[in-house]
Amino acid sequence: MELPDKYLHKVVLLTTGFSLPGALLVYARARLFPDRIELSGWGGRGLFRETICLREVRRIAWPAAGADGPTTLHLEDGRALAVCLHQPHRWRLRLEEHLRWSPWGAAPPAASELGLKELVAYHTAA
Repeated sequence: MELPDKYLHKVVLLTTGFSLPGALLVYARARLFPDRIELSGWGGRGLFRETICLREVRRIAWPAAGADGPTTLHLEDGRALAVCLHQPHRWRLRLEEHLRWSPWGAAPPAASELGLKELVAYHTAA
């Protein structure tokens, strides 16, 4: 599902490097926004860019703790995207925290349960 440009959030919640199994990318960055994950980098065929809408993610298979390996995003359309995220533990914590109270999932938390940054991120994602 493509998100219209006028609705794209500009607040980056997390950014790290990444790689794709079997592909060589340079300057590869994975960015987590309140509504999507953006992957970008340069490869042999030019600019690589992939946008994953968080509403389309059905399940995430994480590598075993301390193990190197890809994180696999299982999408609504049946695709599975394998991505080797740098600092996967940070991604797991941030995604689990974010998806738990996203506007597409459970009810939002009480404002008193959130810090200012989290409260702003939640309301900008709604």
